[in-house]
Amino acid sequence: MKMNTNRQTIFFSMLFFIMSLISNTMYYFRHDIYIRPDFYFYILSLMAVIVFYQILTINNDNELEKVIVFVEIILISISFTLTQQALYKTVLGRDPWTHGALIAQILKNYNIPTYEQIKTPYVWIPNFHLWISTLMLIGNVTYKWASYISVGMTTLIIEILVIYKLGKYVFNNGKVALVSILFLAISDNVLDKTGKTIFPNSIGIVIVLLIFYMFLKKSGSIKFKILVGIFIISLAFMHTVSYMFMIIQATFILVLAILLRDKIHLSSLVFYYAFIWVIAILVWGFISLHYLTVFIILAERLVQGLNIQGYESSLMVPFKFVLFSRLGMLVYFGISGIGLLWYYFNTRFKQFDMIKSNVVISSAFFVGFGSLTFLIWPEIAHRFWYYGEILGSLFVAYLLHEIWMSPKKLRRIIVLVVVLLLSWLMFVASISNDDNPLIKTYSIRTGWFDSEIQAGLFLLHNMGDYAVASDWDYIAELNNLMWTFRDSLPSNPPKYGDIGWVINAKFPKSLSEVFESDGYLFVFRKDLTQDRLFELGPRWGKRQYMPLGRDVSNVLKEGYLTKDTIYTTKSVIIWY
Repeated sequence: MKMNTNRQTIFFSMLFFIMSLISNTMYYFRHDIYIRPDFYFYILSLMAVIVFYQILTINNDNELEKVIVFVEIILISISFTLTQQALYKTVLGRDPWTHGALIAQILKNYNIPTYEQIKTPYVWIPNFHLWISTLMLIGNVTYKWASYISVGMTTLIIEILVIYKLGKYVFNNGKVALVSILFLAISDNVLDKTGKTIFPNSIGIVIVLLIFYMFLKKSGSIKFKILVGIFIISLAFMHTVSYMFMIIQATFILVLAILLRDKIHLSSLVFYYAFIWVIAILVWGFISLHYLTVFIILAERLVQGLNIQGYESSLMVPFKFVLFSRLGMLVYFGISGIGLLWYYFNTRFKQFDMIKSNVVISSAFFVGFGSLTFLIWPEIAHRFWYYGEILGSLFVAYLLHEIWMSPKKLRRIIVLVVVLLLSWLMFVASISNDDNPLIKTYSIRTGWFDSEIQAGLFLLHNMGDYAVASDWDYIAELNNLMWTFRDSLPSNPPKYGDIGWVINAKFPKSLSEVFESDGYLFVFRKDLTQDRLFELGPRWGKRQYMPLGRDVSNVLKEGYLTKDTIYTTKSVIIWY
């Protein structure tokens, strides 16, 4: 084991940290306080290329060089997510607002509210919320930063460690394993779930990955079995879709154990499989009937198959915008799919053991099928994409490494260009980038400007029983914000929503409807509707609208002419 580094590694490490300093300087001196400049993402992409080149040129026996690469990979991911979080005082993503509301009520009332009191099904599976609540009490930190540090950063590091271990075993090549964790750390859905939309699925997938790894390790000790059992039960009370992923992988493992005649471990695998289903039935069937219904709906949609025409017809924006906003992910899954086939045909199936077979089959399922789930159930597709990018990173790395090892220099140049472009597409993807995505016409901003926060606080303190309306994201998060301010639970059960409605909300489906109707306050977010996609209408009937652009001036004129102006700033107007 060598600990000294060669000159090339020192040079590229210095170059990496110089570029990191440049990117942070650009962030600090950005022109718009709510937008990271385009050049910032170019620099991050170049940093990813530097790390990629470092990995393929380091000494396999030099542990210090590997540690340096590990640190650089984590720094790229954290640099992207931390700078984005720091842009806004609010949480990012949609789901974290709802989970924050439930956590606020747990902390205020020192118990978990009943479903009738708060109308969110997460009261039945509250492990994520109890974990964050405990850390907020112990560390005296806000929900935003408690979730980012304890869930976001922690899950990223665990994912990196497990994929590195699997990569080393499957490919018997430390460099491919390192390239795998590089692509894992910069993939758009991982950046989203570990640094933006931090919610139960973020940590649920990590538990699935750990259980998958532990099943493949096949230890027979009592401590090991107890630990697996704790993970299974913890996951059941945390996130249903993640638990379903565990069932899928456990099924693959059990079937392969039968096909490969692994008699030594078959009995323990049968026990684990039965235990997983028993816990699922107890939690979904007796504690939370809601999630049993969700599971049945998902099973029905899987049987029905893809619905391309139905998905495209439901869109209110051109389909090309959807594709371009997800271009990085599509390229990533394409490379991973080719890598899977390359690995399969280059490695005789007879040489596959239990671990390799399971990694290949699980990756093929979540990369192949998972990439198409938006055509089956768009609302949960990103959960599949998240896990697909984690497992798929192994075969993205494998394919690019195989091409790199070609003696032709042109192929190496092509690989570096692919890494550069893919990295950039991941950093500007709509799902990972809240402030400056590539396709703004299909990207909803979830973080609030300070002016939007002040308008929200003005409403919460002064609206009384008045009805309020706005674009969907603002009115929904305003309701969540109201929950965080409430010192007591409502005496009457609230209306059902992602979390119960405690504000008197209205849901006009168009701006023309706003100006033709009356009897409620309407919050118009000028900056958001001018530059970004926005939605109007109720939860199950929302309509998407393209950015207004210059037409925003016409909307303002009509609003000022037909409505009374209650509150106004440069970016937020409240009409009645």
